Amino acid sequence: MLNNKYELWDIKDGTGITKIVGPDGKPFMDGLQRSDLQLAWSLSVDWFNPHGNKIAGKKKSVGSMAMAC
Repeated sequence: MLNNKYELWDIKDGTGITKIVGPDGKPFMDGLQRSDLQLAWSLSVDWFNPHGNKIAGKKKSVGSMAMAC
């Protein structure tokens, strides 16, 4: 339960995920009011040079990929 309207404890508390509608026109995340399982996936990919964005110097690449259900 939210303590105030600005605290988010789960992705389902945000407005973005609650505005997504399914193919039937009903909200995709409807508080488990359906008999079928509906999942929302998130994919994040980020690559960067740990030594800064320099033209000369060491060139390395570090990255991360994360997926959440």
